[in-house]
Amino acid sequence: MDKILAQLNAYWIGFVKLIPDLILAMIELAIGILLAKLVARTIRRAMERSKVDQQATLLLTQIAYYSILAVAVVMALSQIGVNVTALIAGLGIAGFTIGFALQDVSKNFIAGILLLIQKPFRVGDTIEVSGYTGTVKLIDVRATEMQTLDGRIVIIPSAEVYTNPIVNFSRAVRRRVEIQIGIAYGHDLEQARQVALRALASVPGALPEPPPAANFQAFGNVSVQLLISFWADPKQSDLLVIKDLAAKEVQLAFEQAGVDIPYQAVSLEQKPE
Repeated sequence: MDKILAQLNAYWIGFVKLIPDLILAMIELAIGILLAKLVARTIRRAMERSKVDQQATLLLTQIAYYSILAVAVVMALSQIGVNVTALIAGLGIAGFTIGFALQDVSKNFIAGILLLIQKPFRVGDTIEVSGYTGTVKLIDVRATEMQTLDGRIVIIPSAEVYTNPIVNFSRAVRRRVEIQIGIAYGHDLEQARQVALRALASVPGALPEPPPAANFQAFGNVSVQLLISFWADPKQSDLLVIKDLAAKEVQLAFEQAGVDIPYQAVSLEQKPE
């Protein structure tokens, strides 16, 4: 009985001696929690002012909060005498093992966060990346989902999107449109040029500045090849629609001006039976 009482007395004395360290540990933990909340709130406000995606903002604020909280917990445990060295070493080994096993997931995660912060494109933009061209439907930390021009749904991992060149067609203020047409030999080439340039003025979406150009490129079998180029506003209409309207206007103008657009007849050799 005396041994039990002595042991209980030793425990009580040890607990009493531990009280100051326990109070300090609780204070350190409370300060860590307050600091974590302050840093997370500061990051969130800064990212909201920068109009960063809400999902990326939430992820970064949570990472900052729990990172500071983890440091505060380790300091608090160390204050009350817990051997945190072995704990940190074990967590480090476990983290390295998990990170190595999930390196592709981690790579896509980090790339996804960088894409959401840098915003090289937004939902609804028409882009070209990794050999695919289409409209962006969804952006998250894992992948980017887009619908190609032929209607396919493509999901590209964030790491592949981030490490490859990205062409954002929607951010372009103007786009260059080209039409190639043949002018018959013997016709006044300068007149054909001027007729084509005047026809572009009535095309919806075609910009007057920079001015359009019409340059003769090569001699074909039955015609001289004329390359007509002009700048268009992609926000006014689809580029394919603008090109279609321009081709129709040029053809109509050529017909009215008597400019001949020849075609090369294809002869089919009849094979003997």
